[in-house]
Amino acid sequence: MKEYTSTQKKYRNFDISSSSRCFHLSVEESDLYIRCENNIEKEMHQYLYDLRGQIKNIILLYPDFQTSFSPISLPKEIQGIAQEMCTAASIAQVGPMAAVAGAISYALVTQFKEQAGSHLIVENGGDLVLFSEKEQTVGLLAQPEKGLNFAIRVSPTLEPVAFCSSSGRIGHSVSFGVSDLVTVRWKNGARADAAVTALANMLKGTEDIERVIEHAQKLSNVGLDGIFIQYKDKIAIWGDMELVSV
Repeated sequence: MKEYTSTQKKYRNFDISSSSRCFHLSVEESDLYIRCENNIEKEMHQYLYDLRGQIKNIILLYPDFQTSFSPISLPKEIQGIAQEMCTAASIAQVGPMAAVAGAISYALVTQFKEQAGSHLIVENGGDLVLFSEKEQTVGLLAQPEKGLNFAIRVSPTLEPVAFCSSSGRIGHSVSFGVSDLVTVRWKNGARADAAVTALANMLKGTEDIERVIEHAQKLSNVGLDGIFIQYKDKIAIWGDMELVSV
């Protein structure tokens, strides 16, 4: 498949099978790339629009939801993606919007996994949520100028799995750290996104790598499955992260 030039994102240069359908969804700040087997583009676009609407309504009612760098609480009667983001933020001790990309991807995968066919992969700003009956590899683009060198091998799975990333060098998301790349694996996309934000924020230099790994291990008690860190010439990896060269 040729690079998806409409987004100008080189990491979307997927090598796909003939059974895959690929399409791009964009609603406001959400810019998604989807791979699946069946034609569910129209339904997924409408659901993405609905999710963005839920988030916008919460921001109107609770402005701190958008601006806070610390967890906030919403009334228990508020359900859906906003409450999921607040739960993730509370676990990681970050603001709710730190979980937005992973939460949206995870919501789409869980909503459409029964309709998608043998696989569904949702990429949202470099964060990925997927399930697939076949083995997949998730690229780790820590230093774009040097190209893709490493990936994580993902065994066939019928349950969603999320890989969310944060960098102090690349991307538009706010990071208070200096890593080339921190990537975490978690079954829940919102929690993966919030956790990787917190973990990447902790990394201010080489001396912090061990501390970040130790904190990730503590988060394994609430669901984190693995972490990858690259900073300059240092690489650290822990958990369910089978590293392969590409």
